[in-house]
Amino acid sequence: EALDQLQVGMEHHPWEPAFTLAVARLLAASPDDQLRDGVRVLALVQTLAEPLRTTAVAATLGMAHVELGQFVEAGEWQRLR
Repeated sequence: EALDQLQVGMEHHPWEPAFTLAVARLLAASPDDQLRDGVRVLALVQTLAEPLRTTAVAATLGMAHVELGQFVEAGEWQRLR
């Protein structure tokens, strides 16, 4: 339900990166393995990574790489924090 609401926010406010980041974090770190989707997280957050070089973006990219089993890349993003 939270994912649905955040996606609606993302669609209605595409200029607001907080919605995209919240969706990405939910998809990256959900305790429900059926919900986690590292590929989608990378697609969402890579659009934010260049304009928003924040700790939250780097951490989310790190989580996405962990979900995909890409531990070296995850470590690189975590070091940027």
